Amino acid sequence: MSRFPASRSWIDTGLIGWPGPADTGPAVPAVPAGPDAASAAAVVGVAAAAAVCEFDRGDVLLREPYDIRNDETLESLTQELSTKGGMLLRRILEEKIYDTSSATHTVLEPQLPYSYAKKVQSSERQILWNQFSAFDLYRREKTLGPLYTFKKFVPKKKSKASSNCLKRVVLSACSPTTTPLLETDISLPNGTFRVGENDQLEVKVHDGFVSYSDVKTEGYGAENGTKFLNSLKKKFGTVDAKFTTVLD
Repeated sequence: MSRFPASRSWIDTGLIGWPGPADTGPAVPAVPAGPDAASAAAVVGVAAAAAVCEFDRGDVLLREPYDIRNDETLESLTQELSTKGGMLLRRILEEKIYDTSSATHTVLEPQLPYSYAKKVQSSERQILWNQFSAFDLYRREKTLGPLYTFKKFVPKKKSKASSNCLKRVVLSACSPTTTPLLETDISLPNGTFRVGENDQLEVKVHDGFVSYSDVKTEGYGAENGTKFLNSLKKKFGTVDAKFTTVLD
């Protein structure tokens, strides 16, 4: 970035009307949207440092279309657009397209109007254990911030009204895990958790496990997976190691 003496670059790998998985998470602000339902774009631009730096502000220097395959997934599309965006940025650096005094400097006009994502609702941060893959959870945390789930607890004074009590648990510092899904793990319900490497909490999803470094139970401070698991009886009145999804 030192080769941008008076500017700041940005890369926008925006989806354009992609009819992909039903739930890919809320779009980021200023994502291009249009009638072309089978395309995506990798766009690289540069914003002058003298101006107020905002997301997606500045001239568009390069653009490259990408045709979405019929078998495209969210993960493969993210990888393809990230690669294309990196290649465009390299070209900008090597050819000095960012330099307004250079003969190679160009500014492209926007091709489509912009749309803005609606305000993120709290319910969108809830983890749906039977729907989300490990990659989905990793991406959603990067987009929305820490996600939450629920854990059943048994109150000290039982009553009919307290037969289905829940406590909210916030999970953060998500990372994909290399733990293989063994044959004995396949039958485990999604949302089942255990302690993994480095005191992280491993939670089963349909395609493997996802790890969390920080676990914060409603009414308690943040802790690692080992401390959370060892204090289940105290916090929840039960040692049942499974999270629950609450559907509206």
